[in-house]
Amino acid sequence: MSIINSLGALALSTRLQRLAEQLRKDG
Repeated sequence: MSIINSLGALALSTRLQRLAEQLRKDG
């Protein structure tokens, strides 16, 4: 796996985590 792909996956998972936290707070 290339570094760019690893960083992309990490950024995506972090973004999903933040989105999930916001949904939990609003819900």
